[in-house]
Amino acid sequence: MKTLFTITLNILNGLAAAAPANFEGTAKQLADPNFGPVPGQDPLWSSYSGVDPTFPGNIKDPILLTEHGEPAVDDVNKISPNSIKPGACQYHIPVYEPFTFLAIATLFEMSSMALLTGLVQQAQLPESHAAMVAIAEVETRHETWALVDLWKENPFGGPSDTIFPYANEILEGTNPYVIPGSCPKENPEYPYPRQDLPPFSPAKTTKSLMPGNTFAINFTDPTNLPLFEEGTQYYMTFFHGPANISVPIDVHGFPDAPIEVLIPAQLEVKGIYLTVITDTMGAPSIDTVKAGPSIILQQPASLGLAVVHYE
Repeated sequence: MKTLFTITLNILNGLAAAAPANFEGTAKQLADPNFGPVPGQDPLWSSYSGVDPTFPGNIKDPILLTEHGEPAVDDVNKISPNSIKPGACQYHIPVYEPFTFLAIATLFEMSSMALLTGLVQQAQLPESHAAMVAIAEVETRHETWALVDLWKENPFGGPSDTIFPYANEILEGTNPYVIPGSCPKENPEYPYPRQDLPPFSPAKTTKSLMPGNTFAINFTDPTNLPLFEEGTQYYMTFFHGPANISVPIDVHGFPDAPIEVLIPAQLEVKGIYLTVITDTMGAPSIDTVKAGPSIILQQPASLGLAVVHYE
C-alpha cells in the first residue's frame, strides 16, 4: 500500500510540475525550452515519432478565447486576403488602331491619379503614405508625357487633380480587361473587397460631353443592371478637382426608358470627371454608390468622345 501511495504521489507531483498552476502562458515561460512536457523526454508523452516538433510545441496549454460570444476578428482561422501577395494576371485590351489605343492609355494614366487619392486614404502606416506619394510622382510624369508629347495639350488640370475616395471602385473598372482564368487560383478576389457595381458610360449617341450638355447612360453589362428602389431619389455625382457636384436623375421607366444626365455647368473643361450613381448627394460613404464609376476625359476633350464611341 505504501509503495502504491508513493507511486501515485510521484505521478501527481509530476503532473503538477509539468503544467502551470494558473494557466500562465507568459513570455518567460515561452522563452524556456524546458517548460512543459518535452516530446520524447517526458513520461507524459505516450508516443514519440523520433522528431521533436518545433519549440514551443512542447507547451500544451490550451489557447482560450479572448472574449465570449460569436466568432469575431480575434478568432483567426485563415490568412486574410489582405495578407496575400497576388500573382500576375494576363490582360487583353481589344484596341487595334493607334489613336484609340493612345486615348485609352491616356485615360488610364489620368484615372490612376484619382485612384491614388483614394488609396492614400486607406493606408495606415507612414511608409504606405510615402509609397503612394512616390507612385504618384511617377504617374504624374506619365500623365504629363501623354498630354504634352502625344496630344500637344496643356498638362495642367487646374489647381488640383480629381480626388475620389473609393479606390477599389476604380480598380473594378479594369476587370473587363483581365483574361478569364489567367490569374493564379490562390489570388484573392480582385479587387478586394469588391462591390460588383453595375458599370456604365455615356451612350455612343452622345454628341458632346461639355458642361451644360446632356447625355444618356449606357449600362455596359446587361447581366448587371442597377435595382432602383421606388420612392428613392437618385443622383449622378460628378467628382472633379477637390469637390463634387450631384445632379438628380429620373430613373422612372428604367430599363425601358434611358436615364438622361445633365453635366453641371459649373465644371471646368479640365482633367477628368469621375461620375457615380448614388442614392445620397455627394456619395458620402461607399455604400451610397449604386453604379459606376465612369470616367469622362476632358483634357483633351476630343479624346473623351473617342473613348465613349470606342466603348
